[in-house]
Amino acid sequence: MVEGDLPYSLVNKGPFDLIVCDPPFKALPLGRRVAQAAWGEVAPGGRLALRWPGREVDSPLGLPIQIKRTVGTETLFVYKKEREQYRCSLKR
Repeated sequence: MVEGDLPYSLVNKGPFDLIVCDPPFKALPLGRRVAQAAWGEVAPGGRLALRWPGREVDSPLGLPIQIKRTVGTETLFVYKKEREQYRCSLKR
């Protein structure tokens, strides 16, 4: 578990094989930044599971989706990082 101010507390904490991300729905721009920071810490071959509001939504991160499941009014996205994919960087 990583604690601190989001999304910057996620930077340079990994790499992790699996990250489960449940960003704040009331602040989706912040949620997207948190998810991007989490993606940057996924190890090559690792996965990011992201819970996101909405039934008919495209990939919030603009990345290829490995698994997409919609339940009720929310969607779970699972992304897998291939070895050639890059790390995201955040600027303060």
